[in-house]
Amino acid sequence: MRLAGSPSWFLSVTNDQAAHVCLYVRDVYSIEARGPDVPPPLVGDLRTAELIGSAPDAAELSDAWTAWWRRLVHVTCAAQLGNRLGGTPKDDLQSRASLRQSVFDPFEEFESLGDYPPLRSAAQQTWRQGVAWTHTHGAQTMRRGSPIPKAVADSIIEERQVDPEQLRAAVLVVAVEGKWFAIAEPGVLLCSEEAYFDDTLFSVELKKVFESGLNGPGQQR
Repeated sequence: MRLAGSPSWFLSVTNDQAAHVCLYVRDVYSIEARGPDVPPPLVGDLRTAELIGSAPDAAELSDAWTAWWRRLVHVTCAAQLGNRLGGTPKDDLQSRASLRQSVFDPFEEFESLGDYPPLRSAAQQTWRQGVAWTHTHGAQTMRRGSPIPKAVADSIIEERQVDPEQLRAAVLVVAVEGKWFAIAEPGVLLCSEEAYFDDTLFSVELKKVFESGLNGPGQQR
């Protein structure tokens, strides 16, 4: 994870491993998930597989996977943004660990996916290969010392006449095909590696995600 910003505006960038494992499960089992916040396929050639046991309903499996993806993105990016969960700092840390466990718990045999056994089985069968995949195909090293975040933040502060403290954003970079991006929720940007390392495109999308946090849920693109 990379952090950028003065004590006022704030930006966090991560290439979270659990998010890539979730996408790996989708691609290996050819789960047809759709939605503006659902990324394209992972880069590289993946060998597809079939679930052991009876074939699940494709639509139900798609819905279950999409719900898992969205929960994982929400919890991951809430932690990036440093959203307080109440109580003391120790309580806050424990709450974050508990939330993470509620969306990604491989060492507990994915009990968090117990409501839909076929998806739980898919995760159990594949997560170790997914972790191995991230070691060779995962998102590249996050950029260091880029002037882009400060330039974007300064331009918004001047244009919108807002306090710097109002600008907060989390970026989740995923190793998927093409130049793809989506605002998953206010202040949260999902983007492909290609989009992240394209300075012009990333500047535009970073501006949008900073502003989405200002505009509120009803105003995001």
